[in-house]
Amino acid sequence: MRYIAIAMLATMLTVASPRHAQAAISKVVVSRIDDTRVYVAPGVPQPMFPGKHAGLNITLQVTGRAAGNATSFGRLSVSGMDNLGGALRQLSASVGGQPIEAGDKAMHEIHRDAIGRPVPPKWFDISLRLTELPRQTTVIRLLKGNFQIIAGGRLKQLLVNPQASLGKNIISPVLNKAGLHIKILRSVPAGAYAPGPADDFLILAIRGNKLALKKVKLLSSSNRDIAKGFTFNSQGESVLTSAYQLKRPLRIGDKVELIIAVGQKTRTVPFDFRNIRLP
Repeated sequence: MRYIAIAMLATMLTVASPRHAQAAISKVVVSRIDDTRVYVAPGVPQPMFPGKHAGLNITLQVTGRAAGNATSFGRLSVSGMDNLGGALRQLSASVGGQPIEAGDKAMHEIHRDAIGRPVPPKWFDISLRLTELPRQTTVIRLLKGNFQIIAGGRLKQLLVNPQASLGKNIISPVLNKAGLHIKILRSVPAGAYAPGPADDFLILAIRGNKLALKKVKLLSSSNRDIAKGFTFNSQGESVLTSAYQLKRPLRIGDKVELIIAVGQKTRTVPFDFRNIRLP
């Protein structure tokens, strides 16, 4: 088998997203193209481990005011056409975490590459994985679509007495503003997972705008950390069950500090690129 792989880092293609109401707060450019096309010799058995999946990977860089404080990404829609008239099909995307399959309508946390940087970057990258193009394809005539981000807002601290709230929904205007519903459970529900007895965990059932819950701290009456640092998540159809492992069972005076993002806005960001030359 003969294998051809070409990668190109563009200094920023001169194609640009359309003028739009979002232009003042976000900008999308193509920053990298990884074009991997494979030739398979007819009649020859192929390797057991052929290596990297064939396909086209395009990295979009998102900058601007909204991108700098965006926390969530999702609801991506992509369409396109090559210079042979073939349609481009999205296989998956990612924003630094696990792949997001095409058609996924959920919002996902944005992971930023902060390695070697003194402060978190004010942009984020979207990696698009598209279908492999015919070997004769030299230009992407059209690549367009849109996605949503959740950005802005501010962080609020909410202190909860876990023993007084055991088995109950946490009632707070902060949660209401964030569109978040949290209940402290007495035990792990069927279908969820925690490796040990319920007393070893703080167990939360989280519904609504789950990504608004940014951090959970488990503290003693003297503000000592009583969390082991392990969290076990089980995602159901509409509820996320999170079990936070404790160093010891909860006592009187212990508290749970929830860090909640409120006032965030959902924004739709479009992109529209023409005549992208392939490597």
